[in-house]
Amino acid sequence: MESSKELKYILAYMSKAAGYTKPYEFVYNEQEQFVFESVLFSALTLYESGKASKSKIAATHKRFVAKIEQKLETKMSRTMEINAAKIQAMKELGYTELNEANASEVLAKIIEIESRKVSN
Repeated sequence: MESSKELKYILAYMSKAAGYTKPYEFVYNEQEQFVFESVLFSALTLYESGKASKSKIAATHKRFVAKIEQKLETKMSRTMEINAAKIQAMKELGYTELNEANASEVLAKIIEIESRKVSN
């Protein structure tokens, strides 16, 4: 939950919508939470009314999918980059496998390899 302030805001909104929390009680960043709750209320009202334009909704969902795919691509790219650094570190250290005995040394070497990229 700490990785996403939006998740906290959604839960706070749901608590208010269910009547468990007072509407002007803000547990988190008041300004951000206020804006988020207002936008979420508008979206849910539009959803519940069933009057949303199907073409606009389809376009919005397409942007949503594109954003998620971009995040996944970035995450995969970073994973591949770190894996390549791990392989390089193990080669530089002369190891053929990663285990508990050499993990901290390999990690230190990965950090060194990554820092070389930054300084170059």
